[in-house]
Amino acid sequence: MNKKLALAILLTTGAISTASAHDIRFQTLNAANGQSATDIWKSSCGDATGVDSFRMAARIEDHIPGRTDRISLLVYKDGLAATATDLIGGGAKSDYVYVNGGNGEYTFLVHHVTSTGTTAFDDVYYSIEFHCEGADLATHTETTIPSIPTQDQ
Repeated sequence: MNKKLALAILLTTGAISTASAHDIRFQTLNAANGQSATDIWKSSCGDATGVDSFRMAARIEDHIPGRTDRISLLVYKDGLAATATDLIGGGAKSDYVYVNGGNGEYTFLVHHVTSTGTTAFDDVYYSIEFHCEGADLATHTETTIPSIPTQDQ
């Protein structure tokens, strides 16, 4: 009986980790850098799970509610790009965007558009949720999680 329970726990845990997205959590765009403030991250899709990656799925979250400025995420690979914008902030996330670039390295660019009344003290706090998917658009495939940005502003 204990072996069956252990197997059930392993299978459940595996299913949960396979179905979950990856995060770059609670990062800062420094408002003192102005309109040009841009963070750049890189993540790769691969086939270590036995399934080739077909696309990268990603979305962004602005952690500060009630502001009129907007934060956007551009996902880019090999001449293909898609942009997601969090229009609400404060816990809501943008819709997912997809770049059908297959296996390889993807670049994430995070930037914001400041609004009237935004000061050098109004930093932007964001998170990116992302994962690679197979051609069936349901199977999560190998996805690297960056530990530091290529550019941090």
